[in-house]
Amino acid sequence: YHDFYGPSQIWVNISHDGGATFGPPQEVLASPAVTPGAVTGTLVAQSYTFCNTVPAGVQIVKPGLPHAGRIFVAWIAADPAQNATGCNVTMLQSFHTLWVSYSDDNGATWTPQQAFDAGVGHDASTPFVGFTSDAQGNPYFGFANNLNANPATCSAESTAGTVQSDTSCEYDMYVVWSKDGGTTWDGGGGLVPGSAAKAYRVNPVSERGTHWFPAIAARAPGQVDVAYLRTSEILPTDAFGKANPGGCAGPGPGNGNPPNYPPPCKWNLYAAQSLNLTSSPVNATWSTTQITTTPMHIGDICNLRIFCVAPSSNRNLLDFIMATVDPAGCAHIAYADDNTVNLLRAANQTSGCLPAGGGGGACHEADGNGSVQGERSGSASFQSDEDSCEDHDQNGEQMKDPGAGEDFHSTQVQSTQFDDSLGTVTIYGQGASNGLPVLFLIVEQAATATTPAFYSIELSDGYVNSGNLTTGTITLG
Repeated sequence: YHDFYGPSQIWVNISHDGGATFGPPQEVLASPAVTPGAVTGTLVAQSYTFCNTVPAGVQIVKPGLPHAGRIFVAWIAADPAQNATGCNVTMLQSFHTLWVSYSDDNGATWTPQQAFDAGVGHDASTPFVGFTSDAQGNPYFGFANNLNANPATCSAESTAGTVQSDTSCEYDMYVVWSKDGGTTWDGGGGLVPGSAAKAYRVNPVSERGTHWFPAIAARAPGQVDVAYLRTSEILPTDAFGKANPGGCAGPGPGNGNPPNYPPPCKWNLYAAQSLNLTSSPVNATWSTTQITTTPMHIGDICNLRIFCVAPSSNRNLLDFIMATVDPAGCAHIAYADDNTVNLLRAANQTSGCLPAGGGGGACHEADGNGSVQGERSGSASFQSDEDSCEDHDQNGEQMKDPGAGEDFHSTQVQSTQFDDSLGTVTIYGQGASNGLPVLFLIVEQAATATTPAFYSIELSDGYVNSGNLTTGTITLG
């Protein structure tokens, strides 16, 4: 969260007892928070964010993954030049920089990193951006931006007496992500070391109009779903690249708008999917789907939050939609519909879901059946099936260790990550042991010409066991 009055710092309160109690506020740009090679000290990040910020979210990397336990805090901000004109809680400034700060020591110290700078007059505050992480703990931003606009030209056109039709002025949907845990974004190349030089454009050039309310979810690295709202109208904007209040409410003067505003905007819900963000922003591909066929909202969507005071401003949808991906890779999108039912609705994907396994859409095989030395005595047997995208059986894990009194089976596999260079698969999820709910972390390694197959399991009830296979096989492919 951020301060509303005074310096607009980003803060976290951390619980170490499952949410029963929380510690004092911690500022995520507080010193010492400098990592060599990252942003040059906290002063650079502070100069962009001390005055104008919008929080984007928090993510924590799961156990057993690279950077396990890393805490990400994300936000968008303005820039030093705009901050020098005075803090502006009205949201009228251009929020064109995207930031993270991460901690590897439970919040004791933080390392800030700029993810992307769209440039002054290219605004990402509609009003929120989407923020998520993939199954390997890599962070992603989904955001709307008028990235191709000349803010001065678009502002002049918006007051010229005709409805805005310049397609370079439209807000489109974009993604930036880091494949190394938040240090470098889209391969780097931006002005601030580590930041992205170019973002991934989500919607096709042929899909003209205004794209707002980004939501993003990811599975394996480079596999993402992005949800957003879209109207075919192009909103009038000001010199800061901000959409004019009431710009989608229809022309005036009866509603207080100028007569050159577009007709009331008809908004629909869309989703886009990419399986190859491991490619460059130029080469990555997207498939897009219009989900609602009847508009779920007609009229203005004000992005100035509590300052939506213009007579034609509309905040019925509040500030965002939400998206997630289930264990089968299918997307689920929550959104408000005030046009047809005036209720909160959910769009649930039933086909074309994100595939299992590693990035790039590949289907990996992970089968195992055998035994290892028991935790206390005797042997522990296991069965593993993690290739549902290939054989269409339900993924699942089983393990029995009679000597330790442990009888485990999985109920939900939440993450399956392959490391082809090491020949391993890491499986994380929920299950039951002796009838009681547990979390589990399993690592399997196939045999090589010189090393035997290896199996390890850790349960949240305290059971831990690992060793080379005494019988059976593990097959990874």
